[in-house]
Amino acid sequence: MRSHEPSGLAATLARRLAVPSTALTVLTIGVTLGWFTRLDQWVVDHFSGSVSDRQEASPMLTGGIFLPFNGTTPNWAKPLATWTWGGSIIVSILVIGWVAYSLRNAGRPLEAKLWLAVWFVGDAIEVAGKHELTRPVLYGTVDGVRSIIGPFTSSYPSGHTLRAFFVAAAITAIRPAWRRGAFAWFALVPVFLIVIGAHSLTDVIGGTLLAMVCCRTVVVVANGR
Repeated sequence: MRSHEPSGLAATLARRLAVPSTALTVLTIGVTLGWFTRLDQWVVDHFSGSVSDRQEASPMLTGGIFLPFNGTTPNWAKPLATWTWGGSIIVSILVIGWVAYSLRNAGRPLEAKLWLAVWFVGDAIEVAGKHELTRPVLYGTVDGVRSIIGPFTSSYPSGHTLRAFFVAAAITAIRPAWRRGAFAWFALVPVFLIVIGAHSLTDVIGGTLLAMVCCRTVVVVANGR
């Protein structure tokens, strides 16, 4: 029986990851080929309120670490940006570290290692995506003139969305009673990222799908089924 366990686990993993991984693949191809550019542009035009501040901003530096406090976020957007800060590199690794420590003390060392691993792997994929993938340009209106929003050409997938999902899922692993609150918080993170002009719609969907793949991997491998 033991000789069949790895193949059984692999089959379960493949089945559980089939939908989000396929959706992520299709979305990624579509973003780079421009299938969703009109949709992204429509969302930017109607729901993103500070694209003029994104003209020269770097999503990896000013957005990726100190989004609420980077000096380019307008005052009206700071409360929304602060809500998303749980998905920043700094806050998320602290939370994941606390979760891993708690899991280890609870006699779940494999799960502890898995959460740390997927945090690093997920972030590595995010960075690779932003460096290697480009999309057709998106535009914003600045002083009445339509201008290219440079950072949006290399903002896929959203790291804040990815890490916020990690935070919500990891907290749920050690505090199941907090599940609704954790995911209610997460649900607003991608919305606020769009509203403040930090990411496009496909960015946050891509971050969510990537996080789902990573988190389902943790659950399946940790449970061994």
